[in-house]
Amino acid sequence: MLVSDTGETVPVFEHDPELLGGATTSLCSDDALDHVQIGFWNRPDTLPALVMLSTDGYSNSFPDAPSFYKVASDIWEMIVDGNWEKVKPTLPVWLTDTSRRGSGDDITIGLIAQGR
Repeated sequence: MLVSDTGETVPVFEHDPELLGGATTSLCSDDALDHVQIGFWNRPDTLPALVMLSTDGYSNSFPDAPSFYKVASDIWEMIVDGNWEKVKPTLPVWLTDTSRRGSGDDITIGLIAQGR
């Protein structure tokens, strides 16, 4: 997911219609390369302010896509407000709690934010 400098979330990938329920394709599958998706930020005048990458366990822990998108914009807002030092140590707790209340799956997340 990408977040603009105004806090707008921009999903890079749509849900794969071939997947049913919580099924996902695996990197260890023989045909893994057939399932690779590539997305582009189509705004040449500016870079994304935040890039959030996560495993499906995170997105599957939310009732709908807008609820998941809000997480990325909320994290961006905390960074903009100067609260990154509070986000870093709290993130593992948030992810564990989100999984426990949601998908029950493991969650990995990566964040890349523009410096301010």
